[in-house]
Amino acid sequence: LEDGVLAMEALALKLSGVNTDYAPDSAETFLEAVDAINSSSTDCVYNIMMNGKFTVDSVSFVPNGKKTIILTGASAGCLISSGGGSSALFTIPEGITLILDGNAALNGNAGTAVTVDVRGGKLIMKKGASIQAGMRGGVMVRGGGSFQMEDGEISGNTRPSGGGGGVYVGIGSSFTMQGGSITGNMAELGGGVYVGGSGASFTMQGGSITGNMGELGGGVYVSGSGASFTMQGGVISANRAERGGGVYIESGRFVKSGGRVESDNSSFDMALVYVFDGGKERINAAGPGVKLDSSRAGQSGGWE
Repeated sequence: LEDGVLAMEALALKLSGVNTDYAPDSAETFLEAVDAINSSSTDCVYNIMMNGKFTVDSVSFVPNGKKTIILTGASAGCLISSGGGSSALFTIPEGITLILDGNAALNGNAGTAVTVDVRGGKLIMKKGASIQAGMRGGVMVRGGGSFQMEDGEISGNTRPSGGGGGVYVGIGSSFTMQGGSITGNMAELGGGVYVGGSGASFTMQGGSITGNMGELGGGVYVSGSGASFTMQGGVISANRAERGGGVYIESGRFVKSGGRVESDNSSFDMALVYVFDGGKERINAAGPGVKLDSSRAGQSGGWE
């Protein structure tokens, strides 16, 4: 019986295609690994353990089959930087799941597009991973794509015009934040997170959105019929904006059942949460289409 169980486990492993491993130590060998993954039509988990700092223009995975790519750094300091291309540093189409694991850092500082474009696929961030210094934002989720942030850091990204310095969530797409931090990002709308368009959703269960800046919504900006922000946990603190230092709701729905919007979020209108209603700000109060399940003042004077 024991031999039979082992044989079945071995067969399941073979059929699943787990795992195909790559260990690039240069930009050339990294791109060779990407080419090999793209040329395969096998539903498989592909492990890329990078060793060093690479500069590439862009990486786009081909969805000929359902593929999961796990990108990990061999040690602290492993980094993939943009070489200045006009496309996203990483593009994740439908059928592709990219997992950024420990020590995997992406830097979009020289590019003219968002650092990671989740275009129908799925992005997962884990502890030790980071997305930083994007000149057109950190992560864009669109086309029905999804982003699950379990841990890690999104920091120092900017979007001079438009929304989502840290994360942009578009029509029919979703972002779930379970941990990690979104910090030090800047945008016109939603310095930390922008949620815009029908079916765009952001669920915050943990982690922190802190130290971001935006004209409207230093931490989070929500706009669009059917757009929603559900806050179940986590902390929104020390963000700055002209209106809505913590959260700005242009339209859509904000449901808060947990977590904290701290009093150190600052704005000219003095609103931690600004709900647009004929130009009237609502401080810690409900507005059209918005449900605030808790308005109890916290120890810090913020909103629990």
